[in-house]
Amino acid sequence: MKKIGIIGGSGFNKIHGIESIEHIEVNTEYGNPSSSIQRYRVGDLEIYLLKRHGMNHTIAPHKINYKANIEAFSSLGIDKVIAFAASGAIDKSYKLGSLILTSDAIDMTKSRANTFFDKDIVAHIDMSVPFCPNLQNTFLQSAKDANIEVTLNGIAICTEGPRIETPAEIKFFEKIGATTVGMTLFPELTLARERGICYISVAIISNYAAGIEKNKITADMLLENSLKSSENINKITLNLHKYIEYKKTCPCENSIEGTVLNAN
Repeated sequence: MKKIGIIGGSGFNKIHGIESIEHIEVNTEYGNPSSSIQRYRVGDLEIYLLKRHGMNHTIAPHKINYKANIEAFSSLGIDKVIAFAASGAIDKSYKLGSLILTSDAIDMTKSRANTFFDKDIVAHIDMSVPFCPNLQNTFLQSAKDANIEVTLNGIAICTEGPRIETPAEIKFFEKIGATTVGMTLFPELTLARERGICYISVAIISNYAAGIEKNKITADMLLENSLKSSENINKITLNLHKYIEYKKTCPCENSIEGTVLNAN
């Protein structure tokens, strides 16, 4: 049986059209993940869905236990994860509700526990290719089969939150190449890499970033525009079983090799 983990953000917290088989409670050495993990089955694929912000969306981005979330997937033998996140558009050509497959990323967070290697081990994890190309291709194939447009090559910048960014910050982010802005990509991405998990991020355009338009950015606006994409995301997710490979052929699982410094 093939497995994949889904991290649901604002606007995508349930897979429609199929019933979950069970809710799995996982406890890790890093604490409890954001929510129980819902297990679904489509064809020969088991889908494990975790709600990043909790069952009732009560966990702010800077308070998420990212270590426990990634460790929970790892403990269940899940080595592929697709993460969805409501994001602001810096690139003015992006449409509200569109899906942007992230190809590179910039970390602007400040105070998060961002590595599993913080006790007696120094590991410099390589991020030359931040996201798994094989899993990206799988997602694109599934989207194409469902006749859903997905834009590749987004550059995501991750801020600390929970406040929205200032117009001056957005101008700066645009100058350094960012096309979307969100609050949850880091350290989720790097922790997955440290555990050898194939990981990709899909930005759901929920608003235009501060200063792009004159409108005030509200929580209701973010949720409303994120929900516009939920049906498309659902269709892509239900299609994944056709394209997920049984055996990994990417180097993600060997990501820790050659990264640990040993003075002996």
